Amino acid sequence: MTKFKRTNICSNTRLKLFFETRMKRKELTVAQGHANPERKASLEEAIATLQRTQRILTDQWTKPIDAVLEPLNGRASAHTLTGSSIVDTMIWVEGRLARDGVPLAQRKGVRVEIIGGVPTTKSYARKAHTAATNRVVLERTGTNWWMTECERIDRWAGPGGDEKVRIFLTDEAKQAVIKHALREYE
Repeated sequence: MTKFKRTNICSNTRLKLFFETRMKRKELTVAQGHANPERKASLEEAIATLQRTQRILTDQWTKPIDAVLEPLNGRASAHTLTGSSIVDTMIWVEGRLARDGVPLAQRKGVRVEIIGGVPTTKSYARKAHTAATNRVVLERTGTNWWMTECERIDRWAGPGGDEKVRIFLTDEAKQAVIKHALREYE
């Protein structure tokens, strides 16, 4: 495994801003369908502003990740992870934790392992048997997401070679998920 400095991906405040802009954009899109023509123009402008804000935030998050992945991947580009795919996964995990009822205070220590996908066709498996991809581990602290591990790996090509995302919860987070799942039962 290549040594690298722990990389800070994003903070709680920026994540909160991202999710707030996404929710506001959804609300404006719904309102736009029922608005008069004058109001539609102002709503379109507001939606475009929110989209630019989201794009700026995700661009700021992908740059440090790409800087770590670039020397690690070398010339390989087909089946390796990218900064944007890692950020998309991080946003998906954050949303899933929120949906499953894990409060911000209990998300500290949650780890996410992302292993890039490889070709899943049998013909590729007969030719090369393996493909280069990445394994990345993200860890949630109280205020930030950090990339704690990053390595290039060779993965067996063929059926079952899809991208894998594994979420490792702390005991507190597991209890919050169980409590949220059983909230309607006595």
